[in-house]
Amino acid sequence: MNSKGLPAWLLVLILSLLVLSPGNLHAAANKLKLSKALAVCQAIDVDDPTNANDWLLEKNLAPDLSDSERKLLSEYRTPGGRKIYLERIITYTRIYMSKHGSYPENAIEAFTSAGLMPVMNDTEFSALSEMEQLEYCEAAVNPLTGDLHQSFDNEEWVPFGILLKPIRGSAGIKMMPRPVAGTNPTSPEMSMQPMRTWLIRVYGELPGKVLLEGEIWTDANDPQDLWWKEPT
Repeated sequence: MNSKGLPAWLLVLILSLLVLSPGNLHAAANKLKLSKALAVCQAIDVDDPTNANDWLLEKNLAPDLSDSERKLLSEYRTPGGRKIYLERIITYTRIYMSKHGSYPENAIEAFTSAGLMPVMNDTEFSALSEMEQLEYCEAAVNPLTGDLHQSFDNEEWVPFGILLKPIRGSAGIKMMPRPVAGTNPTSPEMSMQPMRTWLIRVYGELPGKVLLEGEIWTDANDPQDLWWKEPT
């Protein structure tokens, strides 16, 4: 027994769980500066039709993009074939919000929750090369800064900030044609079903500039979506 009254084996178990916790990995990843690794990636410009930010770039994209704004919206492909692009982290942040009913601490937390990252503690992560760290973190990395996307709740303009906001109340419900469950998936029967609205906004470089803005929708009848669950 130790001074806390815990058996030695239990103390070892607790310490091992702390070492492997995502929070410790967050601490290591929060110190990232992967600009050098990004510089050797293949960059796919906004105007290239193969850019993976396909539906995101259709959200009322501003016509006059600065070099930095183009860099933020470009896709980057690592030598190992991993892809870094903004649309992906927005998608998994929305999934995280539905699953947990809250915003993630940062982009790493959104990816970890989705099971997209193998278990790794901060010591193991810090031992990776810069390119290996980039390929591990993928789209959690902001290509403009080389560090993590940190927040997704920016109601007001911040340079290159992101807002992912669920629209509550009747204004957030939209009837849309959706496949009827159980019908032929190749030629499904369609019916009008209620969908919930999420606002996406990405801010530009200059004060007040909106780089792009639009909406996405999720099933309003999804019982697993905790964001909309009323407190009991």
